[in-house]
Parts: sequence; structure tokens; C-alpha cells
Amino acid sequence: GTQTALEGKPAIDALNMDTGTLESDLGHHPEIAALSRQADVAAMEARIAQADKKADWTVEVSYAQRGPAYSNMISIGVSVPLQWDQRNRQDREWASRMALAERASALRDDALRAHVAEVRAMIQEWRNALERTARFQRQLIPLAKERTRAALTAYVANKTSLNEVLLARRSAIDVQLQALQLEMESARLWAQLNFFLPTGTAHGSA
Repeated sequence: GTQTALEGKPAIDALNMDTGTLESDLGHHPEIAALSRQADVAAMEARIAQADKKADWTVEVSYAQRGPAYSNMISIGVSVPLQWDQRNRQDREWASRMALAERASALRDDALRAHVAEVRAMIQEWRNALERTARFQRQLIPLAKERTRAALTAYVANKTSLNEVLLARRSAIDVQLQALQLEMESARLWAQLNFFLPTGTAHGSA
């Protein structure tokens, strides 16, 4: 198949997410959207059950031909179901549907709150990782490199041992590895945060 090379790396220091609209934006997440549909269906069934609580009146009209000695007859009958039995049954059905609707709505709300809290915590972790990475790049890595150069200069001037030079270089490498690990953690959190918001719901940098 055709292979396309990636040009550069993504800008993990920018997040297309507005923290002020997280609740409404995360409502579009597939898991929350599915729970919302379930809550809507349950609410609709509860409304139907409530409508069924109305009395079911039945009207019947009949026409009878009774022979030459009698006039034809039209009769009208009204049938009303036994209300105590029907009302109790309908009340139980409506209460059951209402309970299911409330449970579905609560499940949706709980899941949404959990998602919002999780995303906010991840945003803070991402920001912290970015700040620590910047500190490594701005201060710690240059300082470690300077110590390595100083140790090497002292060794050339016979003022220190080779072991001190090696220790300084090892320290510089460790600092660079820590910075790389922080950058990888920032990238991981950035990717996870972008997954939480489906395409088209981003508003701008967080």
C-alpha cells in the first residue's frame, strides 16, 4: 500500500478544547450520547404510560330490524372499565416507567460528571507535564551541559579526574532522559484529551 510520511510532530502544547464548555462538549461523546438516547426513550415511555392513565370509554351503536309488528330499534351502549382495577394497574405501570426514566437520567448525569472531572484532572496533568518539560529545557538541561563542559575543561587542565567528567556526562544524559519522559507523558495526555472530544466540538485552546 501507499505510505505517507508524517511531517513533524503534533503541537502537544496546544489543546483544542474550551474548559468553559466541557459539560456541553462532552455530551457529544459516544458513551454519553448513548446514555442520553436511553434516557430520552425512557422518558417517552413514561409519558406514554401517563397518557394511558385516562379512562378508556367505549361507545357502541347497534341497529336492529324487529319485523312488521315492531318498529326498528337503534341502541347506544357506553362501556366504562372498572376504574379501581385499571387505575391501580396503570398507576403501577406509570410509577415503574417514571422510576426507569429517572434512573436513566441519573446514570447519564453521573457519567457526564465523571467524564468532566476526569478531563479536568487530565488537563491539569498535561499542563503540569508541559511546565516541567519547559523547565528542563530552559534550566536543567543547559545547566547539566555546562557542568559537563566545565568538568571536561578541568580534566584537560589536569584539575580533575576522568571519573568526574564521566559522572557529569551521565548526569546530563539522565536529565535529558527525564525531559524526554515528561514530553512523552505530555503527548500521551494530549492524545487522550483529543479523543474525549469528537471532531467538530473543539472551540479553541484550553
